Amino acid sequence: MLVATENGARTQANQGFNLQLALEGLSKDILTNIRKHAVIKNASKLNREQLKQTIIEQLAAAYELELPSLLELFDEERVELLQEVVRRKGNISFNEQLTAQQLQYWMELGLLFQTTISGQAVIAMPNELINVVDQHLQKLDFKRIALNSSLIETVKGMMYYYGALTHEQLNTILSRYAVFGQIEVLYMHLVINYRHYHNDLGLNEQFVHHAAIPDPTLIAKEHNQRQEVDYAYFTALELHKAGAQRYTHRTQAHQLLVDFLVKQFKVLQQDANLIADQAEFGIRAGLQLQDLVEYIQRELVIQDEQIINLLLPRLIIMYNNTPQWFLKGHHANSLASNSEQSEDLQQQPMSNEYAAPQIGRNDPCYCGSGKKYKKCCINK
Repeated sequence: MLVATENGARTQANQGFNLQLALEGLSKDILTNIRKHAVIKNASKLNREQLKQTIIEQLAAAYELELPSLLELFDEERVELLQEVVRRKGNISFNEQLTAQQLQYWMELGLLFQTTISGQAVIAMPNELINVVDQHLQKLDFKRIALNSSLIETVKGMMYYYGALTHEQLNTILSRYAVFGQIEVLYMHLVINYRHYHNDLGLNEQFVHHAAIPDPTLIAKEHNQRQEVDYAYFTALELHKAGAQRYTHRTQAHQLLVDFLVKQFKVLQQDANLIADQAEFGIRAGLQLQDLVEYIQRELVIQDEQIINLLLPRLIIMYNNTPQWFLKGHHANSLASNSEQSEDLQQQPMSNEYAAPQIGRNDPCYCGSGKKYKKCCINK
């Protein structure tokens, strides 16, 4: 379906890529989506062929009016792609980084299509639309587009720390940050439009959530059990950083575990970081401490009980200092430090701590100093 225009483009490349070629072979559902995005009126009852002809005749004029409203929902990534296509007179070499979802997104807007011109796979804009798009891009407020990008990264950062939020909670927390008050469209409109383009954010009618969460209602249930706890505060910069792809919050506790793995098991720094990153994700997602121990045992094939005793303190430190989805972005230590909440926290399974590992006074200290336990961390 994404390459339905290919054969026609091969035979008529010398005529340029136009709407006639772009729409050839598209289903009525896709044509209907193009009509709706461009707000072409009085076309809802047309058959497929009539609808196609109406779009060919009216799309350019319709986008003269409607494209500004669409562009104000875009982030920098999508605007830059349109700029590149226009700059190259309507087509660019096919970028394999564009996913099927993204190609579908552009096609249902009627703006970009994957096709073949002169034997080369390209992303092309119908020539009737090039000047229309170019004129509106030149008028675009790029500071607003940059702010849209910042908001989207911030929302993804919120999901990194909180796991899931209702649409209303998302708006409430975003209102903490005055910079986003400059955005004139509804925040959720930006999020919804972004989600149609990317799948690295979970979204349904009630929740925005981390993409790895299959059922956000479980997170919401845990949040509701902690009504007295507000969502942890993070600066806009912290959230923006956390929204980056493959971001991991590497704390001192994280580094303590990495250093131990490198020294004790002679693993590469990169591999130790990967194991610690997976442990950090598991803690955020709600794994018990026992689950983390079993995970590392499997990864490093640990059978020696003494090694487990050396590993446990580091996992405990990391566990208690890693923000958790179930704790509204707090880590266990930050909540336990509040005397009014510490008793309740101790009753929660997600903040359960192991008893101190049984280390003999003359055993090597678990901190890796090389000293005996009695002469090092016994009092810590």
